[in-house]
Amino acid sequence: MGCLALRVEWCKAFARTRRYNEEVRLLREEMRRTIAYGESAEREWRGLAEVELEGSSPELAEGRRAYAAEHAATERARCIDLEKRWRPMLRKADAYLKEGTAAGDEITVEVDIEDEVEPEEEEARLEGED
Repeated sequence: MGCLALRVEWCKAFARTRRYNEEVRLLREEMRRTIAYGESAEREWRGLAEVELEGSSPELAEGRRAYAAEHAATERARCIDLEKRWRPMLRKADAYLKEGTAAGDEITVEVDIEDEVEPEEEEARLEGED
C-alpha cells in the first residue's frame, strides 16, 4: 500500500507542478502583452497627435494635439509603472522557470520510511486486489 500511495502522491504533485509552471508562463506572457499593448497605444496616440485635418482651425488642431499627447503620456506612465511594479515578480518567474524553484526558496520533503512496504509484498497485495 505504501509504495502505491507514494506513487499516487508523486503523480499528483507532478501534475500540480506542471499546472503551476503553466500558470507562471501564462502570467508572464500576460504581463508582457499588457506592457506591449500600452507601448502600442502610446505610439498610436503620438501618431494621432501629428495628423493634421484639412479645414480644421488652428485652435482645434492644437486641442487635438494636446489631447493625443496627454493620452500618449498616460500610456507611457502606465507602462513605466507596470514595468517597475512587475520587475521583481518577473525576475522570480524567470528564475523559477529556469531552475524549477522560486528564487531563494528551499524545498524539504519528509519521507516516513517506516511505512514503506517491500516491493514483493506490494506486488502480492496488488495481485490480490484484481
